[in-house]
Amino acid sequence: MIIKAKRIRARGQALKRALLHITEGEENDAIELVSGNVADLEDARSDALRFGREYAVRHWILSPGQEISCSPSAPLRQIEGLHEGRISGSS
Repeated sequence: MIIKAKRIRARGQALKRALLHITEGEENDAIELVSGNVADLEDARSDALRFGREYAVRHWILSPGQEISCSPSAPLRQIEGLHEGRISGSS
């Protein structure tokens, strides 16, 4: 499984483009929000702007080399481990 992360800037159109990609992206095989909702992303942007932060959210991308046959929460646990520095980025 390939796991990628991309930080999304608080200013500009980056979050709007990401939301369109997530909600309407034609090249996506499947999209599943594993935590939160679209309103949470907009709130994160507002918070980042209010506190003078450059980035609002992090977009995690899972690209399995094969069909994923684990529990639905397993990829989320891997992402949480990467984010907290408990797991290295290579697999």
